[in-house]
Amino acid sequence: MVEDLLPAFEKSLLESSGSIPVVFEGVEHCYETSTPFPTASRHTSHELLYLRRGKCEFVINGKTVNVTKGTTLIIRPQVMHSVRVVEGPADMVVLYFGFSSDMAKAQQALLSKPKDTQP
Repeated sequence: MVEDLLPAFEKSLLESSGSIPVVFEGVEHCYETSTPFPTASRHTSHELLYLRRGKCEFVINGKTVNVTKGTTLIIRPQVMHSVRVVEGPADMVVLYFGFSSDMAKAQQALLSKPKDTQP
């Protein structure tokens, strides 16, 4: 039943907004305060992060953002950011997603993963 409704919902969303969200990858991470991170990274897709436990400090385009349990954070594509675990373990769920105005391209994008780039 739900499977029958999904194509109609996607078509309706595409027609009303001009694009549909496409999730490329979902990841769960659990980091300790001693976990080493790259100095900074950026991605070709949006990054949505939900912190389930712990405290982290993100530096996003040079601005420091403190993230605590229950916080949701969205980082736009190609924005430089870094993270440091302040209080661990830091348990987080991260979704990488984008938007597409072409249904065929959206379905193709589901088959590929986002590429991380570092300076």
